[in-house]
Amino acid sequence: MKTKLDEFKAAREIYLREKKNLTLIRNGTTEEQRQALLEAQRANREEFQRRMQEIKDEFRNGELRDMIDAAKGAAGQARDRKGEN
Repeated sequence: MKTKLDEFKAAREIYLREKKNLTLIRNGTTEEQRQALLEAQRANREEFQRRMQEIKDEFRNGELRDMIDAAKGAAGQARDRKGEN
C-alpha cells in the first residue's frame, strides 16, 4: 500500500510541476501558442488521470488477490479440520 501511495505522490508532483511550467509560459503568447499550451496542459492532465487509474487498478487487483489467497487458505484449513474428525 505504501508503494502505491508513493507512486501516486510522484505522479501528482510531476503533474503539478508540468502544470506550473505550462502556466508560466502562457503570459505574453500569441493565440496559436496559447492553444498549443492548452493542448499540452490537456495532454498532461490526461496522462495524470491515466496513471492514477493504473495505480487504482493495481491496488484493487492486489486487494482482490489478497482476499482470494485468504479465502483459499481458510478453505484449506477447513478441509484439514474436517479430516481430523
